[in-house]
Amino acid sequence: MKSFYKEEFEDGDKVRLITDWYQKAGFPFKKGDIFTVKYQDGEDVQTDKGIFDFDELELVNE
Repeated sequence: MKSFYKEEFEDGDKVRLITDWYQKAGFPFKKGDIFTVKYQDGEDVQTDKGIFDFDELELVNE
């Protein structure tokens, strides 16, 4: 089964966390935090602070 993405993040892109789940679960991340993308592997996005799901992030337009 093939997945279709609205966009793909690239190395160096700035992305914003759009969920508060991590903060509520006790992680040191909160909604609105900005990370730098290292790479994307399918639904997983590796950032400078950890791995997040594609749907939990939005591209920051600078």
